[in-house]
Amino acid sequence: MEKVVEKGGLKLIFLARLSPIFPFSILNYFYGLNNVKLRDFALGLLGVIPGTFLYCSIGSLAKNIQELKNVQSPNNLYMTIVGISSTFLVVYFSAKYSREYFENS
Repeated sequence: MEKVVEKGGLKLIFLARLSPIFPFSILNYFYGLNNVKLRDFALGLLGVIPGTFLYCSIGSLAKNIQELKNVQSPNNLYMTIVGISSTFLVVYFSAKYSREYFENS
């Protein structure tokens, strides 16, 4: 898996940050134990911006719990689509790089 992360680098980190199913703390430990370039890791952190924007916009709209229940933001659909597609892309590129690594070994 270390070779796959090395080869995928920035692409895998960025897509994993966009995906809502991968917890950041576990990803940070995983990337810290692998040979990920600091540049790739730092640029990959830009992937948290869409989720942060979503959480901040929902938080600013909610004055109390009852209002939060009635919020219908069009951004939720876009963020869901981005999250789901990035999850599939992480799986796709991980499988692709794994296949290339094992074929060349």
